[in-house]
Amino acid sequence: MNWIARKISGRAHYGWVVAAVVFLVLLAAAGTRATPSVMMVPLEHQFGWSRATISLAISVNIALYGLTGPFAAASMQRFGIHVEEGPDIKAVHAKRLATDRGDLPFDLCIWAGGFVAHSLAWNSGLKVNQQGQALVDTQLRSVSHPGVHVVGDLAAMAPELTPQMPMGCKSAMPAGAWAAENIARQLRGEPEQSLQYAVPFFCVSLGRRDGLIQMAARDGSMTGRVLTQRRGAWFKEFICRSALWALKMERIGISGIQWVKSRPASEIEAPQAS
Repeated sequence: MNWIARKISGRAHYGWVVAAVVFLVLLAAAGTRATPSVMMVPLEHQFGWSRATISLAISVNIALYGLTGPFAAASMQRFGIHVEEGPDIKAVHAKRLATDRGDLPFDLCIWAGGFVAHSLAWNSGLKVNQQGQALVDTQLRSVSHPGVHVVGDLAAMAPELTPQMPMGCKSAMPAGAWAAENIARQLRGEPEQSLQYAVPFFCVSLGRRDGLIQMAARDGSMTGRVLTQRRGAWFKEFICRSALWALKMERIGISGIQWVKSRPASEIEAPQAS
């Protein structure tokens, strides 16, 4: 299949070809396994087989399909499909990751890191914390450059202020909406307002079938209410989907970004830009 890779080079990733081939193979296999059930009567008439004989053959087919699973997994590991858990990634290079266990080659790297902000804020000269997040006041303005509003995981409330916001969409979307409204107020000649935000919950996905949701009080402290297992997974799935629904609603003029609001945050005057 190298010639296919050469033909699509620069237009699409080779992984899409692999996915398409696997899909067609699985579709053909599913059709082959399902065919005898709809051809039961023709097989009886053509070959004189009893319905019990045909059913036995179908049962053996399904049993073998299940029994080959462990062997298929062993084959995948033998031919290079395996999971590397917990490596310390030192650097990302073209086609390889440099880790504490040596280099890990890859065709496509999807980076899903968190808890450390992008270097944009620091490189721009904004005052940042140890995680590289720009420190902002209660109006979400940079404490060092008040003409700049910062939201999302790149922003952190100055330590002496409240509310402190966790990373994630549950704080990024409200902060984005609030900053946009503050900019609109500024253009209208109105005073900007302090963010009103209360942490509603903390959530962790543990795969597609399990999750952990810890409810929080308005001050951000943990409560004893939790959702686990399937209920936690369903709740987390709803949160992920609602983030997309909210953006689609905002696009057509419907206010879709809603959140739990706290009492007005403590005020601090950002230094005047020089």
